[in-house]
Amino acid sequence: MLINQKKLANFQGSAFVGRPNLAAAGGYDSLVNQTLVTDRARNRMQNLIGGYLQGVTSREVMLSILKWEMALMDGNVVDDFLRDLRTNWILDPDVLDAVSRTYTENVQHWVFPEEPQSSTQLPDAIECTIPELVESAGMAVGILRQVLNMLVGVNTRLNLRRAYESVEQALHLVSEEVALLEQAGELVGSGALLAPAFPGRKVQEASWCSTKGAPLTPKQIIWLASLAEGQRELSLTYADGISHHSTLPQLVAEQVLVGDRQRIWAEEERVFGEEYGIALARTCPRCNSGPGENCRSYKGMETSIHKRRYTTAS
Repeated sequence: MLINQKKLANFQGSAFVGRPNLAAAGGYDSLVNQTLVTDRARNRMQNLIGGYLQGVTSREVMLSILKWEMALMDGNVVDDFLRDLRTNWILDPDVLDAVSRTYTENVQHWVFPEEPQSSTQLPDAIECTIPELVESAGMAVGILRQVLNMLVGVNTRLNLRRAYESVEQALHLVSEEVALLEQAGELVGSGALLAPAFPGRKVQEASWCSTKGAPLTPKQIIWLASLAEGQRELSLTYADGISHHSTLPQLVAEQVLVGDRQRIWAEEERVFGEEYGIALARTCPRCNSGPGENCRSYKGMETSIHKRRYTTAS
């Protein structure tokens, strides 16, 4: 079954509906929130099946997306969904079996090594699980596809070739990262074995799974999983490998460092502003510019504040 790209863009833009932020919904009862999450989850999964039946997407794409939707949901919700498929939907037995096995043989057994406190130093960070990240990234892909279709469909005459090329490039890059994230996420969740080191690693270099090691990229996880085939007795799961780590993930550590630098710069700017204001309120001992007046050069041109005027104030 071929994929209709325009329909798929519109379908994904509506199917990947973000879940509500329960932590921010302080005015709602938790039971109501959970009901809302469940209803949205059921609707998203039903939309996926409906999209397949309507020819919007292929069986393979449906199962790939459905896999991560199931990973987001409570087991009881998935069980209800599968029961509903068997009784109320007209699907080929082999499709029903494929959907069921996607959950019972795969997703149901996924476990992710989670550290909820790893990004607490970043106030703008949104804590999420790997399935939640995959869902949001998939939503971005769907929106970018929709934007491409809108660029060629806008009903005002515009030259949008550059905009189209930019969005198309962004779509290509994001789609590549989502594919890697999905593949690596499944390897991590399923407990797949990874090789303990990269080929050609120097003796003095720390293994990724040692106490001095660092978290892996999705591409590295996929590579080490392929290398583990030849050395299974030495291999280990990603969860076991990072259990020895004590440092923050690279991206979090970099963002924390950036935040620290910005706070230092902001404090320096604040102190300088205060001292500059004090200095400007005094007469410059070099050029005799009065309070509130900028310093002047010997030719009478305005110039930056003279050092003696500033150091006297500070």
